[in-house]
Amino acid sequence: MTRNAPTIGRPTSHIDGTRLKALRKESNLSRLALARKVYDLAGKGAATPEVMKNSAGRWENNGTVALDMVEHLAAALGTSVAVLQGARPDPAPNRIDEMENHLNTLIAKGPSSTLAKALENYKDESAPTEELAIHISSRLEAAQLSQDQEEFKKLAALTGYSTHELNQPTSHQGFWMFIGTERSEILRGVLSVLREVRTEIQEFLASLPESDAYVTFKQEDHWFRITIHHAPISPWVRTLRFARCQPNERGLQWCSPTWRDKFLLDDMPQEFYSYANFVTGFDGVLVPTDCTRLRFAITQNPGAEEFDKWGMDAKRQVVARTAGSLAELHPETLESFKQDGFAHDLVIKRLATDLWEATQPWLADWPLECWSYRPAATRIDILLDVPFRLWANSTVPPRLGNRLSVRLVEESADGTVKPAPWRQKSVELIAEGLEKSRQAALQSQAQSPPHPPVA
Repeated sequence: MTRNAPTIGRPTSHIDGTRLKALRKESNLSRLALARKVYDLAGKGAATPEVMKNSAGRWENNGTVALDMVEHLAAALGTSVAVLQGARPDPAPNRIDEMENHLNTLIAKGPSSTLAKALENYKDESAPTEELAIHISSRLEAAQLSQDQEEFKKLAALTGYSTHELNQPTSHQGFWMFIGTERSEILRGVLSVLREVRTEIQEFLASLPESDAYVTFKQEDHWFRITIHHAPISPWVRTLRFARCQPNERGLQWCSPTWRDKFLLDDMPQEFYSYANFVTGFDGVLVPTDCTRLRFAITQNPGAEEFDKWGMDAKRQVVARTAGSLAELHPETLESFKQDGFAHDLVIKRLATDLWEATQPWLADWPLECWSYRPAATRIDILLDVPFRLWANSTVPPRLGNRLSVRLVEESADGTVKPAPWRQKSVELIAEGLEKSRQAALQSQAQSPPHPPVA
């Protein structure tokens, strides 16, 4: 009996040959030129042109690269091994610093008339060259998208770069493909995406009654997806999608968001707590998880003294919580309202039953006429405005403005709380009820007979 001898060969790494070919062409390299760069980086410059051409052909056609060569291949193309293997490419680097250094070099040598004229527009700035570099980078990014050859000529005259150099990938604000309800468009900068999403959600939910409105955020590969659902009206569902793109001479390709993009996107779900009553973030966590754990938290807001002492670390303090008559809510009743799409509204009304009484101890320092309740985004502010006739008789000047707030929170089993969505229509309704209670109390005080003098 004979055994086949094990195959002995060099370990290989699998890559996406199609992507490799595209990256090579974007770099204006032939197979031989690319292979020569890779072999030089690997310290194998003695290889014959025939060997190098065969290697490059194998990389693209078979998608296999020797394990000790794959990192050099990525370096030769200015990318990463992960991208060669099919991962989303990172966005191009921001070239503002490079542009500023380049402009400083030109200025030191003696700027052209075009550059000197452009700098004149920024002479009043603290860093004129930096400001001009930012301006040029913004124009360059737009030119790369439109491939406006006249704009490239103007930028070439201004910077001294060739059109080919100006077409090297850059990332300033970044471009996003946005697919909305009735249109698709290319937006510039992640802040533009946020504005479009906000507009779409506002327009969808603004005219609809208070209800269990849901907004769900999800990332699917290079696409970000937002689903808006109005529970009582099941057909009323909207989906928004967006992805970051990198322009080049061949068009647009998907790319990864930058760290700045991710920072802003991570905060996006909480921005919409005032539009919907249930929000699922990119982490897949639904807030609130359980309506019966919702509470109203009365918070004491930091004043000028606290900010002077702690700066941005000054925190608001939860001084009271109220569950109203929520404990009396029968589970079957809640389930029935949930099926109809009005569970959140029911819970809020239960929570509010003793909210007026819960706020009173914190208003005792000044007469009721000095206080007011005002709706804000996901909260009700309790404002203090002391008339001068009362202030003049006080030994301690009052801290005016937003003293307290009522916020909706979800209470966990260990007693900690986290912010919960609270749709603006509901905030306004509860604030209106509190203000009516204050006005009624003031009227009652005015109608009460004065106390008889003490003998």
